[in-house]
Amino acid sequence: MIIFYVCTSLFALSQTEKVMHAAPYPQFSAFDLCLGDTATFINQTRGGVTYKWMLSTVDTTLNSIQSIDSATTTNYAYAFNNPGLYELTLYSDNGHLTSISRTLTINNTTKAIFEFEECSNQLINMSTCADQFYWDFGDGNNSSDPIPVHMYGDTGFYQVKLKARKGAVVDSSTATIHLDVTGANPSFTMTVTGNTVTIGLVYPPIPLSNINWSFGDGNSISGVTVATNVYPDSTAVYYINLFMNNECGIAAKDTTILLESSVGILEHTKSTNPIVFPVPAYDFLNIKGGKIKAVDLINMMGATVKTKRYIIPVLFETFDITALPSGQYVLRIEMVEGTTYKKIIKN
Repeated sequence: MIIFYVCTSLFALSQTEKVMHAAPYPQFSAFDLCLGDTATFINQTRGGVTYKWMLSTVDTTLNSIQSIDSATTTNYAYAFNNPGLYELTLYSDNGHLTSISRTLTINNTTKAIFEFEECSNQLINMSTCADQFYWDFGDGNNSSDPIPVHMYGDTGFYQVKLKARKGAVVDSSTATIHLDVTGANPSFTMTVTGNTVTIGLVYPPIPLSNINWSFGDGNSISGVTVATNVYPDSTAVYYINLFMNNECGIAAKDTTILLESSVGILEHTKSTNPIVFPVPAYDFLNIKGGKIKAVDLINMMGATVKTKRYIIPVLFETFDITALPSGQYVLRIEMVEGTTYKKIIKN
């Protein structure tokens, strides 16, 4: 495999536009790469805009190649009716022109061939004469997709295995991959309870750098994989945005949430409204108004900083927050009657 980076363009862009973005990273996989079949080449390029494919025959005796076909489509198909060696090149352009070339051996032999791309988390499948696949990613997960995308949870070494099958013929291949950095995956989970939202990355990027959450109410937090935000007690629409980047590039995701009013929260949890009042001179939180089973105090990063549990529910509880730093917290109160949340601000 050869990858070229050439600072020319298939289409006209100004010099300013060319330097404002990274060059594309070309990549492709193949289906039905077998003598007598029409092979389909699937474009897996990151950052490309336009594409050009060029197919050539390779003569090892004369040490020469001869172009036989080309296309400007995103994906590419060609019927291989003659055995031998071929070279396929994919050019990718976004104002910067890059290319990747692969040597193809066309015969009727089933062979498992693959690679892994660290930042895109893509498996590159160049297996020949196969129509069924089984992947073992080396971290307890597997897949039967021909071209799977697999996000590893951490950096390190993984032994990846591929079995390629056509009928009764099976071939397998194993490779040890080393991840220095995982992709900047923008996927996150979100839990909404009343006016409290907890969000967390599905797969944190490694290293943990440049993670920024915006909650849409003026609050934001950076550098954490899990965060909690308490919104104002009013019905409103908020936009949560995640922006992150590392050596693999930049990724972002946003979503919209609709919160209930404070009355709606109490009705939804079927809870009586516990009274929480501070004693400023002593930094105490006094809680009463229901049969209390448990109380948790949660900081803005989603960590529980203080908790109490009761085998027999109590009618009154006092929380000492003298040692806590100033800031915003969430008080989770679990009662026999239901569960509710209160926003606590310590000045």
